[in-house]
Amino acid sequence: MCDHPGTFSVMFSDVTDELGRLFEAFTLESDEGFRTDAIVDDACHEVKDETSSEDSDGLETFTESNYKWHREYPINVFERRMFFRVIDSQSPHPEGDRASVARIFPSTSLTNIGRQKMTVFLDDHSKLHNTVATPFISTTPDLLRAFALAGRKVCAANRGVSILVIDSWRLIEGSFVKCNDLREACGLDYDPKYETEVLIWEQIPSAAVIAEWTWPSLERSGIFRCLPFLHKDGRYSSVDSIRGRCFSPFDDFPTQKLATSLTKLGMSPSCLTTRQIYMFLLGSKIGYRVTREFDSIDKLLSTRCAGSLEEFDRAAHEIALRKGRRAFNQLYRDGTWSNRVYPWMYPHIKTDRLRRKALADSRCRLVCPNFKSWWSQRAEADCQFWEAYALIDHDQYGLKNWMLRQET
Repeated sequence: MCDHPGTFSVMFSDVTDELGRLFEAFTLESDEGFRTDAIVDDACHEVKDETSSEDSDGLETFTESNYKWHREYPINVFERRMFFRVIDSQSPHPEGDRASVARIFPSTSLTNIGRQKMTVFLDDHSKLHNTVATPFISTTPDLLRAFALAGRKVCAANRGVSILVIDSWRLIEGSFVKCNDLREACGLDYDPKYETEVLIWEQIPSAAVIAEWTWPSLERSGIFRCLPFLHKDGRYSSVDSIRGRCFSPFDDFPTQKLATSLTKLGMSPSCLTTRQIYMFLLGSKIGYRVTREFDSIDKLLSTRCAGSLEEFDRAAHEIALRKGRRAFNQLYRDGTWSNRVYPWMYPHIKTDRLRRKALADSRCRLVCPNFKSWWSQRAEADCQFWEAYALIDHDQYGLKNWMLRQET
């Protein structure tokens, strides 16, 4: 996915250790997600007029080249697949935690489960409403299907209906497989009704759940006003009905409003997972069966809908800018940052006043990158995560390893 020779890092010879730590905290992805929520366009305008250095010129050159590189070799955002799980108040999960567990948890070790027992589990799990406990957790990569299932639960007056957004790269190694692939490993026939079902073994760690969309939060976010085909008030809609209503290639797509709605639902504007959800909805609207074209849909949309994607990126950038202003000011209010400077910080600058301006400029560059820098860091964060994910041989663990053993 990414062959970039190095990670995104900007070296300032005059920046203090404190700034280095802040750079790590604000520009790299951590367990909480990508932290560059900040862009401040006017905090240091005066700095740019009065200070310039080789460091600044080098940073601008690096940012431009990094941006061009990622534009030339774009990431397929669908490689980092998002799964969706619909839950309600009856769904098993640890109290006060986003994690989900199967109705049988913990279960027998996979090394002690043969093909016959696994087939029984699959048969039990396929029963309507999963009335028989199994070690499986059902999820889907089909966002439209998730909305259909959530709408059905709401129409049935179920309480606590939510859609969990799950990052597959944060799941336990080898713990998830396509339902039909597991059926094939058990000697069962392919079944079209399981085309978009992914089974997770035993548990979904809380770290893998990047957002929980409760039904009230979906209503407040405005996403149903942006995309009314996702839900009809008081009436159940099947996934085929939603897919049919959403196909309207000649209507305008409310890109900016949708970017705001996704942010209100807890999705980071500075993370490619948010862009993936936007692209899924955009692709569905113009007629693609996205779940059947995960390998090519990114390229198809980037060619056919380049203007819409650019509009989304700009909208996400603006949302991050507004958040950044608040975060930037808070760092000064809580005392994390101060304007105190020392001569050794910037030996080539002769006055404290200009040193303070240079310090503020460095902070803005680190915490509040411009659009190109923000865009590049967003792509680079996904590359770094992919590099760590690719180091693991997932076929040696969990359900994936169980399936391999059935072939021998």
